[in-house]
Amino acid sequence: METGSQTSRLLSALLSVLIVSSDAQAASLSLECTGTVTTSNVPKDGVVPDPDKDNVSDYSVVVDLDRHAVFGFWFETPTTGMTAAQTALPITQANATGIYFVARRKQRAIGESIYGSVDPITGAVSAMENKLYPSGNVQTTEWDLHCKSLAPFRAVPTQQG
Repeated sequence: METGSQTSRLLSALLSVLIVSSDAQAASLSLECTGTVTTSNVPKDGVVPDPDKDNVSDYSVVVDLDRHAVFGFWFETPTTGMTAAQTALPITQANATGIYFVARRKQRAIGESIYGSVDPITGAVSAMENKLYPSGNVQTTEWDLHCKSLAPFRAVPTQQG
């Protein structure tokens, strides 16, 4: 069984490769997470109801250094009979305290934004998503996850063009 210290070392190694890797090397890390997802709906006018808080387990987050992206939070709307594809959320910064990602999109007149981080020391993953509906209502979803590595860290060679 992997300890928190082992997970911290794996995440720290991942961050180190991200910061100092050459074009010839990249890496990916799959994380298995547990925690909570809290959703709040804020009507344009009216009373704000209590947020919905759900416990999650076996939640998957992937940090893909080859693609400079984090996966596990947004999904593309599938066409009939297809599985939803995960959306790449661009890594905007990586340093000793974490890997950070931010994205914005508009789907069917709904404005969406998300930002979050992966802590290489503790394994904490957090994200906040906001959806603005045409009615003016806002939905906020917050992920508070505690993660461990699914597989040992490994560097993956990339193609040189």
